[in-house]
Parts: sequence; structure tokens; C-alpha cells
Amino acid sequence: MRLSLFLLPALLAGPAAAQENPPEPVSYRVEITLRDSGARGAGAARKYTLIAGARGNANLRVGERIPYPASRPSDQQPAPHQFVEQGIFIDCKVSSGAAPSQVNLNLVIELTNHRFWEKTPDAGGPPPAVETMRFSFAEAPVTPGGKAMLGFLDDPVLGRRFEVEAVVIRLP
Repeated sequence: MRLSLFLLPALLAGPAAAQENPPEPVSYRVEITLRDSGARGAGAARKYTLIAGARGNANLRVGERIPYPASRPSDQQPAPHQFVEQGIFIDCKVSSGAAPSQVNLNLVIELTNHRFWEKTPDAGGPPPAVETMRFSFAEAPVTPGGKAMLGFLDDPVLGRRFEVEAVVIRLP
């Protein structure tokens, strides 16, 4: 009887100890290639690399805020300014996929640019036009180490084609 009471705590601790050790967190390197056929140097690719940490999240914000006058300046006061943002914004999350050899990639890419008209706002023209293009890929299955063409957009108005490609690499 003493022997069984002595072994009972060890037997109960065995499964509990195994449950306390969750799997090691995994980090990924996500390489994104964005091609714009209408850009200067048509077909040139822009490449962005992010490290998605143990929670699988990564963000990238690259751009600038450009001031423009909100109204015409007067003799007494200079014109107040407003700002328009332009750049690229990337939000990325990597999670385990349905198959053990795959991961799911959630990716949002936003490209923002502005265009001033013939007359700038300080010369009485309208405020700049803001052009925004947003790509959103939810739960895209990707095999780590392989290239995945996530999607493309043909813009008939501008005569441009945008392509998004990703490579996800598991880090040691």
C-alpha cells in the first residue's frame, strides 16, 4: 500500500508535465515581391522582407506625409496646411496550415500615392487626388520555401498590371 501511494503522485505528474511543455514557437521570414508593369523600369520588382515572430505577426510602414495648403494664403496669414500620406503599408500574419507541410499567410498590402492637378492647391487648384490600391489575402496556403503567386490586378484605366508573390521560410 505504501508503494502505491508513493507512485501515485509520480503517475499523476507524468501527464501534467507533458502538457506543460507546449511546442516551440516558430518564426518565419516572409519575402514579398511586388511587380508593377506600369512603373518606371516596367517589370521591375520591389522586394520587402519581414520577420514574423513567435506570434506570427509582422508590419511594415514606409512612406511620407506631404503637406499641401488647405486654402489660399491671405496677406495677413499663411495658408494652413493639411497632409496626405503616401507609401506602402504591409500587415502580415503566418499561422499553421491545414496540412503539416503548409502554412497560412494573411497578407494586406496597401499602396498609397497622390497626384496634384495642373494647378496646385496654393495656386487655387483642388486638393490632391489620393490613389490607393489595397491587396488582401486571407488564409492563403503556402508551402514554406516555395514561391506562391498570391494574385494580380489588371487596371485597364491606367494600363498597368500589379502582381504579388510571396515566399515563406521557416527560421530555425
